[in-house]
Amino acid sequence: MCLTKDVPKDEIGRLMLFSLWVFEYNGKTRWNYINPTVRQSNAFQEALQFITKNP
Repeated sequence: MCLTKDVPKDEIGRLMLFSLWVFEYNGKTRWNYINPTVRQSNAFQEALQFITKNP
């Protein structure tokens, strides 16, 4: 999601949006991005490093 800027259209995706872990932006095209506060957390940074090293 962080890499694709798209939230899955399932229950987990809805939970992330409704809990404000992810923001939805509208303009010419719709896209999503991680809440800046969540993005700064150590847990998120560790998970992002793991995902980018182990695709």
